[in-house]
Amino acid sequence: EEVREISADLHPHMLERLGLTRTIESTVKKCAASSGISIEASVDNMDGRLSPTGEINAFRIVQEGLNNVVKHSRASECSVIVRMNEVDCDIAIKDDGCGFVPSGSDGSVDARGGFGLIHMAERVRLLHGSMEIVSSPGHGTTLRIAIPLPQRPASEEL
Repeated sequence: EEVREISADLHPHMLERLGLTRTIESTVKKCAASSGISIEASVDNMDGRLSPTGEINAFRIVQEGLNNVVKHSRASECSVIVRMNEVDCDIAIKDDGCGFVPSGSDGSVDARGGFGLIHMAERVRLLHGSMEIVSSPGHGTTLRIAIPLPQRPASEEL
């Protein structure tokens, strides 16, 4: 049982069964139901737009962002917005919680940040993306992530 759990943690099988879009929506619903936080999701169809590794990392980024909201924010409301365009996937996780002072002066994460934020930043870096944290005590937190999409061959664009 423990090996199965570790395996599921490494590769979320929901991605294969449901696709990335529905997996994120399902995760948001489960998180809202178990936390008591009102969490709204608006997720563009992102299935097949990222590489398989990109999908896993995007899912884990959203999952860790929600985990941080539940564990640390003391929020009553949260939103998860995923927008797709021709060049990137933009993820925003916003809460109305207690907020904090981001460890980097530019809203980035440095070594003093929590492990969840550090792991998220590392996943974003592996995907050649960018991550910004906008927060201040008493004013909630907004996490903005941009992940560049793989370039499609010209034959697929027609």
